[in-house]
Amino acid sequence: MNPQNLHKDSGDVERYTQNFIINAVRDFYGGVIDLDPATCAEANKSIKARWILTKEDNALDVPWQPHSEKFIRAWLNHPFGQPEKPCKSNCIKKKCKKRGYCVYEYQTGNIDWAKKIIEQTYKKLDEIELCNITFASTSSDWWQLLRTYCSAVCYPKRRDCYKKKITDKSVPPKDSSIFYYGNRVSEFKYFFETKHNIGIVV
Repeated sequence: MNPQNLHKDSGDVERYTQNFIINAVRDFYGGVIDLDPATCAEANKSIKARWILTKEDNALDVPWQPHSEKFIRAWLNHPFGQPEKPCKSNCIKKKCKKRGYCVYEYQTGNIDWAKKIIEQTYKKLDEIELCNITFASTSSDWWQLLRTYCSAVCYPKRRDCYKKKITDKSVPPKDSSIFYYGNRVSEFKYFFETKHNIGIVV
């Protein structure tokens, strides 16, 4: 696989998170991740969230706060990709030719997930605490949006933060960011920067 495809819309958008990241998140959360709103049953064997939202649940269109809970601690590794408008009937896009098919409905992307994260966390930090890992695409509008509204961000020292499947080795390395939305910034810094030595927190 060409490593650059991880930043491009290759149609291959799923990346599982390496255990050293998940272990730090779970420890920071006191041992339990309440919710993962963008996952699958296979990935949750590693995440072990109490509740999950899958592709079929369409997390972009539903609330992330379970009605039975006053406060949740969530983890998110959203599908990476650029949004894409529906193809025209006479589509000649190189992207479609390369992947072998066209799309006929709007395809969501990073910016849609960024907006949803802000919708679910802005002025709601007494209801939800969220850690969200993404590529460190610092010049992208969606990354800058997340950085603007987050409480803190960790820049991992290691670049092998992802794997293709739950049992696979890491995919081609990429710089990442772990955004934190919550009221425990000093604790986030301790767990990610000091205890687990994940990276620098700012």
